[in-house]
Amino acid sequence: MSAITRFSSEGSVRAVGKPVRSWSGLWQRLELWAERRRQRRELLRLPDHVLKDIGISRAEALNEAGKPFWKP
Repeated sequence: MSAITRFSSEGSVRAVGKPVRSWSGLWQRLELWAERRRQRRELLRLPDHVLKDIGISRAEALNEAGKPFWKP
């Protein structure tokens, strides 16, 4: 087995850094992107005092919310 392959938790093998090539992997990626988008939109709705409570500024919230959904 080469150094670029790994076993997943399901017992299958896939190359590290390669796109997921299964329907379940695609579905998981879509769900992740949807959740990221939802969280970033919600971040914009938080009032300043709540942002302060969680330790981020309005500028940081705007920066995070401005990221595309596919970027972590």
